[in-house]
Amino acid sequence: MDEQSLIALFQQKQKMQALAELYGRYVHLVSTLSHSILKQQQLTEDAVNDVFEIIARDLKTTQVQNFSSWLYSVTKFHCLKLKKKHQKEFAQEDMSNEEASDDAITNLEMELKLQKRIALMKSSLGDIKEHQKTCIELFYLKGMSYHEVAEQTGFSVKEVKSYIQNGKRNLKNVMLDNE
Repeated sequence: MDEQSLIALFQQKQKMQALAELYGRYVHLVSTLSHSILKQQQLTEDAVNDVFEIIARDLKTTQVQNFSSWLYSVTKFHCLKLKKKHQKEFAQEDMSNEEASDDAITNLEMELKLQKRIALMKSSLGDIKEHQKTCIELFYLKGMSYHEVAEQTGFSVKEVKSYIQNGKRNLKNVMLDNE
């Protein structure tokens, strides 16, 4: 059946099959137009369903000469109305996506810098005095206390503190030279 016959059948006898067949011919265009305006799959699907309900309601009393043009107008108007209604949500989602993306990039950059610093520190440890290196490794990398480092190495607590302090300073200088 042609468009005008399907419209007449729907308007006169309220035959939903006629409307479904008519709408089925253009549903892909409704979907494409909706998605181009709304840019979200769920909203697009909702809009396609809404447009069918709108034309089922409005076609009962509206004289339509060119169904595809009328359907295009109904779809565009409805999608623009939806977009305006959801504008805040779109803006908030865009901002949170940008923030999440920025946070992920920042975290990745920080992680890479930290890994680079750790690798530099480990390679620079060989360039400081052995007793300073031992105390720093035990204190910072193994998490031992001054007393535990002293017991492990045989140095006094005072020597351990001194070796760690001087070792940190020397390690910093070596790392600066190696950067």
